[in-house]
Amino acid sequence: PRTQVVSPEPGQSVAAAIEELRDEANVLYAEPNYVERLDGAPPNDPYWSLEWALHNTGQDVGGVLGVAGADMNALAGWDIGRTSSNTITAVIDSGVAMDHPDLAGQLWTNPGETPANGIDDDGNGFIDDVHGWDFAHGDNDPRDGDDHGTHTAGTIGAAGDNGIGIAGVSQNAVIMPLQVCPSVGGCAISNQINAIAYAAAMGAKVANISIGGTAFSQSRRDAIAAAPGILFSVSAGNDGAD
Repeated sequence: PRTQVVSPEPGQSVAAAIEELRDEANVLYAEPNYVERLDGAPPNDPYWSLEWALHNTGQDVGGVLGVAGADMNALAGWDIGRTSSNTITAVIDSGVAMDHPDLAGQLWTNPGETPANGIDDDGNGFIDDVHGWDFAHGDNDPRDGDDHGTHTAGTIGAAGDNGIGIAGVSQNAVIMPLQVCPSVGGCAISNQINAIAYAAAMGAKVANISIGGTAFSQSRRDAIAAAPGILFSVSAGNDGAD
């Protein structure tokens, strides 16, 4: 009772209309007609039900039953907020399958570079680095030669609610592919250091390094310390080594 939905005058913003209404003596209050969404609605990606780490219902994954609730509470987290579209995440890995339907729309694009013109347009020392760089082979094509980086990129930022594949933890993430591992062989520390420096220079806010070994590298530590604006997420390794 005594409540009415009104529309702004032609050309008038919602904020201006509210301010005008609030100045009226006969108006108790005025507020936007907010548009909200369902809480905790699972995405419609077909493999979402297998992503027990995001939402564990005790489901059967590969013949193993999960423990309900043993997860990262992704649905509750998404209710609070999601990664903003300008948060660049550098995937320092074996590259990324840039034509993957769950990742193609998530790729970072260098705003200062003109594709395929053979010129270092932005003067950063890398020619045609439109979507990142391959530090393992020294070229501008960081496509995955191992599938590991694509797996990692998908876990981080696969497009959600698009009816295909999986949903990433940060469904709006912008993925910067930085290849440091060749198709055959290990991932040199020097490649990782160069990738970290590139990510910092090009505005990455997060860097994922799912690479490990048993030796300590002071130079890599120094490279990380020289990039204080980046949140580093680094794997603990799969072998249980300290």
